[in-house]
Amino acid sequence: MRIIKTYITILVFLISLIISGKGQNNISLETNVDSTLIGLDIPVNIKINNINIIDSLQLQVLNFKELTNIYKPKIDTANYISQSKSSVEEIQKTDFEISDFGNWKGRDFTIIPKNSRSNIVKIKVWDTGQFTILPVRITVNKDTIYPINPEIYPVVSVFAGINPKDTLKSIAPLKDIIKEKKTWKDYIWIYTAIIVFLLIILVIVFLPRLFINKKTTKKYKNTIKKKVIPAHLIALEKLNKLKKEEIWKQGKVKEFQSQLTFILREYLENRYNIRALEQTTGEILQSLYNIDMDNKDIDIIKNILQIADMVKFAKAKPGEDIHKKFLNETIEFVLKTKQEVTDNDGKH
Repeated sequence: MRIIKTYITILVFLISLIISGKGQNNISLETNVDSTLIGLDIPVNIKINNINIIDSLQLQVLNFKELTNIYKPKIDTANYISQSKSSVEEIQKTDFEISDFGNWKGRDFTIIPKNSRSNIVKIKVWDTGQFTILPVRITVNKDTIYPINPEIYPVVSVFAGINPKDTLKSIAPLKDIIKEKKTWKDYIWIYTAIIVFLLIILVIVFLPRLFINKKTTKKYKNTIKKKVIPAHLIALEKLNKLKKEEIWKQGKVKEFQSQLTFILREYLENRYNIRALEQTTGEILQSLYNIDMDNKDIDIIKNILQIADMVKFAKAKPGEDIHKKFLNETIEFVLKTKQEVTDNDGKH
């Protein structure tokens, strides 16, 4: 009797697996992308063998940790658990979006097949790592039914960075020089020179005493010294003001990243005499390698500039703590690389 009960239990479990995975085995996913950058579109071709039994489906993008937590092996069987009673919002940790539903309809992560068994949708992933793209079903009880075998679905690696095409500036062809016709204003210096010459003659003729004075005259040189403000003082004043305002906490993430990278670029230009305000991120890094800067400092600058580029151009949304971290790293870099300016008397 015990053996019969064991067989019946195994048979019931296998039948439940077949029933729960029937809808998922009916769906296949394909993509021609195996690696990409944050925020770039990933085309996913969805094929449904029997569209009549699929009212809707959802896409989920799971990293290795999330996949492991969902597909934990059971103690009494070698198969995987394919169901979880948590909602999609509770399970889904990877930051991604469906940017284009193609010929089908949809909202958020839910896709509604319409009139065709295949369609290409596009997704964007805003995290880095290796991710598996899975089709899931949500039951009436809001249970999430995952595929039995996740290994048959696409795996995509996502890296941080920006598209190299965006960092290269094409050089515009030189235009012909436009020559303007000369006017009387172009010769005003000649008229001025003639008038000054005549005034000097009049002074020499009518006021000779000014030039024949026997008393020695003292000559004074008025040297106008332009006070040079060190590059690190300019940068630190702006960085401390930016730190005090904390505009990233007001939702002004893009404005904060723009101000921070401008201050950093301005300091690099004033301190190392490179055209950092006009250069792209790639050009700045190349200039820093040319002046033999410490590789650790270059890595810090690279990370700050690249994340700022993604915020401004790819609408990335980094964590709130990263803004304060970048601000403090910039202040530490300025203090580490500051250079005091001395005047002609050797004073700082």
